[in-house]
Amino acid sequence: MIKSDLQLMINQYFDGCLDKNKEPVLFTQLSQNEEGRDYFKKLSSIQSVINDTTEDFPDYLEERILYSLDNSGQKRFHMFFNKNIFAFVSYSVALILLFLSIFFYSQVLSYRERYETKVQQVNQQGEIMKLLFNSLPVTEVKSALDNEIIVRAKM
Repeated sequence: MIKSDLQLMINQYFDGCLDKNKEPVLFTQLSQNEEGRDYFKKLSSIQSVINDTTEDFPDYLEERILYSLDNSGQKRFHMFFNKNIFAFVSYSVALILLFLSIFFYSQVLSYRERYETKVQQVNQQGEIMKLLFNSLPVTEVKSALDNEIIVRAKM
């Protein structure tokens, strides 16, 4: 057998799950395997320590525990309710802020659309003004000097 199979059989033996017809096979394998014997001894010592330290559970202690659970349940309700008020308030504030942010975001989108339409209108008006300036005939400006001023220096 493989060592892991032997270890599995030892674990089943201490758990009480090993079949009675496999116990002789287990002990013959333990007689042949040194590591298996050490593992068996360690588990045996652990089981004996556990059996020595276990105590019966007294009935009066069970009653005290049950009565204390009944009393602490009422206290927990009040503490739980108080803690939930803060959670409720924080969640409600978070929801209000969420709705406000959604509202303001939609307002910003509507202002953005208005801005874009106004920019398009201004651009169209600018194009129309350029077309009007370009469609006018070219004007010529002639200048004539009517009053000539002559400056002479006297020295």
